[in-house]
Amino acid sequence: MSRLLLSLLIGTGCSEYKLQSDGASDPPGAEGTPEILASPDQVSVGWVEAGDAGVEVVQIANVGEADLNVTDLGLESALTWTITTAGATSVEAGAATTVILEWEATTDGDGSDALVISSNDPEQPVVSVPLSWEVEQYEQPPGELIITPATYDFGTVDVGETETTQFTLQNIGGTPLSVARLFFDASSPELSLDMTSPAFPLSLVTGETAQVTVSYTPIDGIEDNGVLTAVSDVGDQTSEVLGSGKDFEGFSTGWYVWDPRIPVSTTTDPAHVVDHHGDEDNYFYENSGLHGMTGSLDIEGDFASLRDYVISNAGEPIVPDGPFTWGESSVLDAHNEASFTYFLCDFYLPEDADPSAYSLESLSVDDGLRIIVNGHIVGHQKITEPSGTWALEHAIPGAVNSLLVILVDDAAVHKGITSLAFWHDGVLVSG
Repeated sequence: MSRLLLSLLIGTGCSEYKLQSDGASDPPGAEGTPEILASPDQVSVGWVEAGDAGVEVVQIANVGEADLNVTDLGLESALTWTITTAGATSVEAGAATTVILEWEATTDGDGSDALVISSNDPEQPVVSVPLSWEVEQYEQPPGELIITPATYDFGTVDVGETETTQFTLQNIGGTPLSVARLFFDASSPELSLDMTSPAFPLSLVTGETAQVTVSYTPIDGIEDNGVLTAVSDVGDQTSEVLGSGKDFEGFSTGWYVWDPRIPVSTTTDPAHVVDHHGDEDNYFYENSGLHGMTGSLDIEGDFASLRDYVISNAGEPIVPDGPFTWGESSVLDAHNEASFTYFLCDFYLPEDADPSAYSLESLSVDDGLRIIVNGHIVGHQKITEPSGTWALEHAIPGAVNSLLVILVDDAAVHKGITSLAFWHDGVLVSG
């Protein structure tokens, strides 16, 4: 602000001034008349934001030949503009004075007013200077509903235990919204929604939240899932809920063993020719029809089917008190026939476990093994190899994992595995 402007800031705090003449008149014989010039002839602040404020200056100049007397100074409405300094009441020819105005923007969008100046100018006794500012009018965005989290996984929960979680409904839009109701579509009643709170229909203003509770009480080891749907006047929103039960104590279930003892031909597909004991081409012919996961394009789905095939036929698992050994006699046409035996074990890794620190190991095998962890083929062992070790890097900490060992027999007289066991950092895992 200039020194001149500061010198004129005589804050009066009023919006209208009644300026009285001192009664003096032009001396006898004075020639000429005053002429008023207000500059600028209008004040337009332009676009502002509601709550902004500022200062503007209007200059009153005398471009005539006699003294200019300002007799009245005011605002038409004085709603959003204020005169803070009125300036001089008498302006000599060729001189000027200033009027200082303050403005404060409201949300109305148009700060229209006018500075009205009355003087002894015979041609323009009243001069009006339009004043204005404009607030940009933003249309409030409509209400928008979100549910967080978008997905929640309870992880693995012991059978019979109950865990709960909360989902948050929030309006992140600009106008209120209404949630009419909630739906919860679950694969099992093990997952349930608390419908007692909050009450529906539910109104949410901008930024407001509400919480709903979902509980999980598994009764078996089968994976469970559900979808929470909120129906609102601005559209539906959904969140997914997942969980699985752990229906065994300790590290594993023990070994589910399924030995169909059904010889199958291994000569029907020229792309999978069996020409040596434990040949990996054997697994293309395995009994479930899933080819032992060979070339699977749906690892999760195919492995789930293969796992169900074994468990539905195996009966109760065998829980060994040490390394697991199994064997039977065999009568097959070498390399032209094969039979398959399945050993499946569900096991649990703690949430802070390092899967690479766990391994599966075995000693001799007759005729070959395929090792599959959560659908991933991690290795093989053949009759010519005295032992095998496979890392469990595809196991998931904090979850129940599935290990499937497929034993192939492709010739008489014996089939079997020796000392199959889990190890953790060089220590045998029991239980």
